[in-house]
Amino acid sequence: GLHAPPGGVFPVKSGQTIYVDGGAILQGTFKPEKVENVRIIGRGIIDRPADQLVVQDSKNVTVEGLTFLTPKHGTIACASSSNRTFKDIKTLSNGSWADGVPVFACSDVTVARTFIRTSDDSVAVYATRKLGVGDTRRVRVRDSIFWPDVAHAVFIGLHGDTKARNVLEDLRFENIDILGLDED
Repeated sequence: GLHAPPGGVFPVKSGQTIYVDGGAILQGTFKPEKVENVRIIGRGIIDRPADQLVVQDSKNVTVEGLTFLTPKHGTIACASSSNRTFKDIKTLSNGSWADGVPVFACSDVTVARTFIRTSDDSVAVYATRKLGVGDTRRVRVRDSIFWPDVAHAVFIGLHGDTKARNVLEDLRFENIDILGLDED
C-alpha cells in the first residue's frame, strides 16, 4: 500500500532491519542518524521524497533493493559514517542537484549493482561537504549502470575544508556502464 509518515521521515533505530515489501510505496524517506547495525531492505518504492536518504554519523548501515522515484535532492547520501553498503538500488531523478549517491567524509563505502538515472551526478565522492566533515577512504563502486543528464557519471573531489587538509584515498570504480553523458 501507500505510506506517508508524519513529517515525511520514517524513524530508524540501531539494530533494526526495516523491510519494504515489493507492493509498498513510501512517500517519505528514512534518516539513519547516529545509529549502528541497520538494514533497510526490500523491493518497495520510495516515491518523491522531499529529501534524500542520508546516512549520517552512523556505522554498519545497508540499504538494499529499493527503487527511488524523483527524489528532490538526490537518492542516498553518506555523511561522516563508516561501513555503508548500498546495493541493488534503482533511482530515477529529475530535479536540480539530484545526485544519485553522494559520499561526504565517509569510509568503507560499497555501491554495487545499481541503476542510477539522475539529473545530476550519478556518484560523487567528496571529503568535507555539507554534513560530512573529514576524509573519505575505501570507496568501492562496481557492477553498475549510470545515466546522468547534465552532470557527471562519476565526480571526485572539488569540495573540502579550507582550514584543514582532507584526503580522498583508495577509491575504486569497476565494471561501470555509462549510458549517456551531457556535461554542458
